[in-house]
Amino acid sequence: LFYFSRLKLFLIPMVFFMLLCIWLAPSLLIWLAGDKYSDITLLLRLQMLLVTLQLLGNPVGLVLYAWGFSKLFAILNFIQMILQLIFDMIWIPQYGAIGALGTSILVHIVGIIFIYTSVIYVLRLKDKRG
Repeated sequence: LFYFSRLKLFLIPMVFFMLLCIWLAPSLLIWLAGDKYSDITLLLRLQMLLVTLQLLGNPVGLVLYAWGFSKLFAILNFIQMILQLIFDMIWIPQYGAIGALGTSILVHIVGIIFIYTSVIYVLRLKDKRG
């Protein structure tokens, strides 16, 4: 629990900072680099959202590794790989780079839901045992 209390001190401000970046960075990039980058706004925002999701999932996932749930992670990674392949084949031909980023975002959301649900379940289980 100490780890989670320390992690909140990082994750909460980081999420607000990343949301601010998602909102401001495309305009700043266009202002700095010129109008030739005006069509990159959506891609940049999706990429920063993906990084934010990675930052939300990875530190909490470390807890599951520390608790010895590496087999569970192997299953999750296999499921994520299958989802990545399926949705990439569907979305990339139709949406290009935006489809690829959309697939990666979907896969990371699945991972975050799995990780957070697993950690909450294990913590509740430990609470019941005393």
